[in-house]
Parts: sequence; C-alpha cells; structure tokens
Amino acid sequence: YAWCDTRYISTMPATLTFDRAVTLPVGWTTAYYCSAQAQIRVMHNVLVHAASGGVGLVSVLCNEGLRARTYSTAGGMVKHVLLRSRNVSCTSSSRNAGACAAHLSCLLRSARFHSLISALSNDFVSISFGLLAASGGYLEIGKNEIWSLGRSRAGQSSVDYIAVAVDDGCRNCSGWNRDLWWFNS
Repeated sequence: YAWCDTRYISTMPATLTFDRAVTLPVGWTTAYYCSAQAQIRVMHNVLVHAASGGVGLVSVLCNEGLRARTYSTAGGMVKHVLLRSRNVSCTSSSRNAGACAAHLSCLLRSARFHSLISALSNDFVSISFGLLAASGGYLEIGKNEIWSLGRSRAGQSSVDYIAVAVDDGCRNCSGWNRDLWWFNS
C-alpha cells in the first residue's frame, strides 16, 4: 500500500511481545479505514487528535501518503517533539479544549478541516465539530462519550459523524479469542 511507510515500522523494537504484536493490525486497519471513509485527498486539512498514539501515528502516515496537510493534538511536550519528527508541523495541546480551538483556528486562518479523527471526549467533541467544514467527516475512534447520530446532526447537520470500532468488529467474528485456530493458523 502506498500509505504504508516503513519509517514507522523501523522505529519499533526488534522483538515485540505477543500482547503488543496483536494490536498492530487493529491500529493500522483503523487508520486506513478512517482515511478511506473520510475520503482524504491531496491538500485536505485533516486533524488527528491524540496523534502520538498508535492509531494517531499511523493516521499521520496515511495522510502523508495521501499528501494531505495534517494538524494534530497531543499532551506532553515529548509527544509534540515526536510528532514534529514525523513531519507534523501543526500541533496543538490536547489538555485544554478552549485553548486548542483558538490555536487551531489561528493556524487554519479561516479555513476548516475536511475531516478529523478523534479519540478525545468532553469539550473536545463540540469544539472539533466547530472546526469542521460544512460537509466534513468526523471519525470517532474513542470509546467514551460517543455521540449519537441525532446529537451530531443537531450540532452540524451536514457533517458525517462515524463511530469506528475495528476492534469490536474483530470480537464479533466467530471464534474470536475462543478458537486456537485464530492464533495457530
């Protein structure tokens, strides 16, 4: 796949525990699915909340492969440094929703995001809707405070709000975590 960048793989430890290794397909699949659902294109403005996490880092790579402009949020300074080392020049804090909204609005200069991928909750959900373009895509990968379709339509009726849970989809497959075939075949 064109979006798959070996730079990410080369930074991983030489050996992974089984528990860590089995999480990789879910993170990569989630990021790829979100990119496809959002129909990210060249020069689109894309916001990735909590971009220094597993899905966030892969989403950054997907956006880079699609030549979209990535904006991100992260917590501590070390996470911001990590994102800048991944060519993400527009980062904001995920600690304060109001400050984050003001900073991102300033960076966008009256433009809006075409799409965003978020695992954040509380005030970040509503401020994120406010930063989206009229026909933008909000891809929710978080597990807490998931908005209903009705609630998202009340806030901004033209935005596509999609809750993505690839890991739940795996759990619903027959034999998941019960059949030794899943781990030995």
